[in-house]
Amino acid sequence: MLFLAYQGFGLITNAAEDMDNPQKTLPRALYLSVLIVIFIYVLVSLAVVGNLSLPEISQAKDYALIS
Repeated sequence: MLFLAYQGFGLITNAAEDMDNPQKTLPRALYLSVLIVIFIYVLVSLAVVGNLSLPEISQAKDYALIS
């Protein structure tokens, strides 16, 4: 999963030559993508905590965030 995330950042930076203003647009795109992923991860975590009890989360610790 980490490799795919790293590959995605590489693809974004390779597109810099096609951007109008890469010095401004590229950092915004990278930071915004990281913030969006953090936001989604927090929402999924809150949904899991809201729907499962702590013992259920502890029992399914390897895949609790998938369910």
